[in-house]
Amino acid sequence: MENIYFIVKEIHCRGHDEPHRLTVAEYRQQQGNDRYDELNEKLRVHHSEKNTSGPTIGRPTDRSTQLFDMSSYDIDKIRNCIHSLGFVEIYDLSDQELSNLFDDKNELLRFTTRFLKQVLYGIMSVPMKPDAREKRHMRMRAKMMVNQELD
Repeated sequence: MENIYFIVKEIHCRGHDEPHRLTVAEYRQQQGNDRYDELNEKLRVHHSEKNTSGPTIGRPTDRSTQLFDMSSYDIDKIRNCIHSLGFVEIYDLSDQELSNLFDDKNELLRFTTRFLKQVLYGIMSVPMKPDAREKRHMRMRAKMMVNQELD
């Protein structure tokens, strides 16, 4: 994938009035953009594929869209999701891995791109506990039955 850049001339930006000219590469280096390229590239792939891949081609489920949006725009929320009982109950990550995801924003972003690939496209890269889904579904069904009885 090739990157394309263009200039947006905004009234409040005084950089356009400077006599010194920069190449795109010089400007990006000066702004420190290079360190974000790896993480942005992984998320950009999801942005371009979210409506063209996976089991619901062109129409991701509401839940998948929520996960995608949360992963793309709300790092605190995705961090809380990964540390929730529901996540820990299904996915087989060590305490150290979970701690790294909680403490290191870049690790969390890298993990999130793997997790999205798994959830949205079925590319398995996050280990799951054996029979975890079935056990969770059974627990949720039992909880639902109790709630129905209470109603």
